[in-house]
Amino acid sequence: MATKSVNKLNNKSATTYIYGLFVSEKCLYIGQTNSPTRRKEQHLDSIRKKKHKVKKLNTIPYEEVEFKVLCEIHTDNSLIICLTESCWNSIYKPLNKCTWMSFRSTCTFARISPDLATLLIDLVVQYYGGCRMDLG
Repeated sequence: MATKSVNKLNNKSATTYIYGLFVSEKCLYIGQTNSPTRRKEQHLDSIRKKKHKVKKLNTIPYEEVEFKVLCEIHTDNSLIICLTESCWNSIYKPLNKCTWMSFRSTCTFARISPDLATLLIDLVVQYYGGCRMDLG
């Protein structure tokens, strides 16, 4: 059987961004979005109004919150997206947990070792296309 390019095997119709909210280099929240600009404004607006779902963020001046894109991946596969978000959650250990909601239930992903999380992120980016930001 002929080997096909990974990119031809995958649906690259959607780009998802995994991002973090940081204060003084400390990650307080990890999330996912298809529109980083819109999501950044939503977070900052809710923090400014003191209505963020992560209550600790409401105690921080919104001007001090930095929105950083950590990774972009080219897939609309929700399991792969949640896996990638969970891996970033394992690396940074923010206040929020990574959950996957399906029709009738919610699953909370347990944190794994940062080394394994980094390997999985790199594998997802390699297979589905995208990039992982080097935040030093």
